[in-house]
Formats: sequence, structure tokens, C-alpha cells
Amino acid sequence: MKQIESGFIDKDQTVQMHDDIKERLSEVINAATDILGSTEPNSSYTRRMHLRHFTFGDNKQIPLRGDVANFNIAETKDRNEQQTTSFTEVCPETFRGTTFGYPFFNTGWEIVNCNHSKPLKELVSIAINREDHQSTNSLIDLLKGINRTHPGIPIVMHDRQSTDISEMKGMNIKKINSAAMGSPGSIWNELVNATTTPYILIARGLLHFDNDTRLERLIRELNLLKVSTIGGAVKQPDGVWGLGCVQAARRNYTLVYRSGYHKSEHECLFCSYIVGPFLARTSYLKENSFDKMITNTEVMFRDFFIPRNPQNIAAQAVCPDSMFSVDHQRKPNKEEWLSSARKHETLKISMETGQVHRYSCSEVPMASYSQLGMARSACNLQGLSDIIKFTLRACRSAGLFCEPVDGTLLSAVKLHKPFPWERDADLVFLTQNFSALFNLSNSSVMLGMALLLDLNHGAV
Repeated sequence: MKQIESGFIDKDQTVQMHDDIKERLSEVINAATDILGSTEPNSSYTRRMHLRHFTFGDNKQIPLRGDVANFNIAETKDRNEQQTTSFTEVCPETFRGTTFGYPFFNTGWEIVNCNHSKPLKELVSIAINREDHQSTNSLIDLLKGINRTHPGIPIVMHDRQSTDISEMKGMNIKKINSAAMGSPGSIWNELVNATTTPYILIARGLLHFDNDTRLERLIRELNLLKVSTIGGAVKQPDGVWGLGCVQAARRNYTLVYRSGYHKSEHECLFCSYIVGPFLARTSYLKENSFDKMITNTEVMFRDFFIPRNPQNIAAQAVCPDSMFSVDHQRKPNKEEWLSSARKHETLKISMETGQVHRYSCSEVPMASYSQLGMARSACNLQGLSDIIKFTLRACRSAGLFCEPVDGTLLSAVKLHKPFPWERDADLVFLTQNFSALFNLSNSSVMLGMALLLDLNHGAV
């Protein structure tokens, strides 16, 4: 019987269809190998491809379900090998497929039981600043969540208010009480210095704690990705989730923030700035402390993540499947950014939220760089430009002939400003005007400037 319409099919057709599927599967895998690169386990790049259906010559599609639809090309094996050979502090994890954990998908990557890991309470401490919590109830709720999720894990807490947490008796809490009002940087530095575990979670603004934080995954990926700090996605009280990943670039005395990420690996995103709580090696934070001179908490953390080297695109990572519920973060104003702007000689700060802060040269003084071959600061160039314009105006007002030449003239024509490397200006005047120009230099003072003649070197 060969009644396809009735749903019947004979044995020969079954064999033919089976062979056809096998052939198409082979073609797809070969094509995927060509497109995605090597599928060897030691490949430096890992990929995952999900197949949902096959299309046959008659344009009919056969859907694939379950494990048949999942072809993990090199990724799972390569990642597991990385985990077991890189370090032994936490157990590795394995991917169970895209349909595992249906319908809520709370799982997917699962931790594999191993005998070489260390208890989490020996690996990581959680640092909390009481000032992040508007009420005692908020703090107690956070501590209860930590105790439910990871009993016995060390907590270091700065509490200037000496909050009563007697109901949390039995928890491993080390309280640091400072009567004096310290800066945010000094408080967090105290918490870091009081930590004895290899890792520390800077729980800034953290409101709730549960299994979704996935501390083991953060420790694992911190080592696998070789980043200095690592965080997760953030949810604010209004229920809106965000990646918690921001890019930052500092060039030409301008600091620019943009939402998004540089690249991804192991389903984690490489960032310049981590919006929410983050995990780091304790030794790293002791060597790279927070700035104690910055008074605004948000600016202090952003300052900590500002790339010291403009070429250092991303030394942080965010794994969105590690999730944190955090409090609202107030946007710092221009005055609150000023200390950081002066520290990094920044004249413009553009935020990912659309805010733009601009500073004048009087607000952000800059050093004068004398090294040959280096571009001068914007303020240095502005000062040189003001001197040129002042001299030309003084000549014009006195009826004298003065004009720019050489590099000063070329830069005015090409850039409408001095060249970035300029340290002087080239101006000429008529010799018949020398006496008048000399008299002008002794009498003319304008805009805080005076025109002076150096007769020994023939310079103005």
C-alpha cells in the first residue's frame, strides 16, 4: 500500500526516508563544520547549533524534537575539559540540552558532582554596606536569603548604625562599626581588608539573595574567562531586568559609556563596567583599592572600572544567568562627577542613559606635557589658541600688520585650531611696525594676558 495521503507507507519507503534523513544529517554537520570552524575538542572557539527542522526536495519540512534537535559542536566537551584542567576549587558543570528543565527552565547547565571542590564557605565572603539599605527589614531580608541559600558562608558588613540583627544569631557575620562617616571607597576597602577568603562578592545595592545568584558559576567563569571581576544580570524594584553590562571608552579627554558588550564566551558577556554586584579575587581588590576621595558611591564604582589603559577594552564579564535583585541607582550629577573628572583629566562624560556632563579647563586643570611627540591636552591647546587670537586682536586694534605663518597658518586652515603637538605659534609682523609693537607690548593687557617681546630670541 502506498497511500501517503492516508498515512500509510510501505517498508521500502521507510528505508528510503531513513537513508534520506541520514544523508541530510551528514550534509548539515559537514556544512556546520565548514561554517563554524574546527569541531576538535581542543579548538579555541566553541559553538552551539540548534536544528529545528529539515527541508526535503519536495519542500516538506520534518521538525526535530528533544535531543535530536541539539547538536553541540565542540562546545560542551571543550568547556568541560577547560573546567577540569584549569582549576579545582568548584565542580564543573555540564549542558543538559535546550529542553531540559521544561517548563520553567531553571536548569540547563548543571553542576557535576566531584570530589575535588572546596566548600563555598571556604571560598567566598559576601561584603555588605549597611548604608545601601534604607530599612533594617531590607537588611534582615537579605541576610535571611543568604543564610537559606548558603548556610555558614562568611559575611563582612559595615554598620555605622549598629543595627540590631540579633535574630540572625548563628550566622557567620563579621561586623565593622565605624562611628565616623567614611567615604564609600574607604568603607568598601575596609570590608575587603577584613576578608580572609580567596574570593569576595561586593554586594552593592543587593536586596535579595537566592539560588539565582549562582556563586559557583561566577567563581568558575572568573577563572575560565581570565577576567578581574565578574557579575550578573540585575533587576531593579520596578521589575525591569537589565544585562548589567556597559562598555566604556576614554579617549581625547572624553569618557563615553554605551550599553552592550564587546564579545561573549561561555554565554557570558565581556564588559567595561558592571552595573550591579560583582565577584572578584580578594587579593585583586586589595591591590586595586577603591578611591577614598570620591564621595558618591556610583561614581566611586564607575571610577574603579575606568580603564587605566585606553587599549584595555574589557577586563570584566557579566553572566546574565547569574541574577541579582538590586535597589535603584541614583544618577550622579555633574558636581558629583567632578572629582573623577579631575582625576582622569576628563572634559566630557557621556552616560549610557543620555546624560552628558561637560567641564571647562578651569574646572578640570590639566598638566602640561612637554615630552616631544605627545599630543598636548585640550586645555593646553586652548591656551595656545587664546594667545594667538589675543595677539592678532591686539595688533589689529593698534593698526599693525601681524599674521600667522608656517605651522600656525596650516593648522588654522586645515583644523581651525592648533595642531595637537603645537607648543608655540608662528606670527610675523612688518619691521617698520617694530617700535609700535614694542610699545604695545608694554601697555596692552587684555583678558588676563600681556603681550611681551623677547628681544634676545626674537619671540613674542
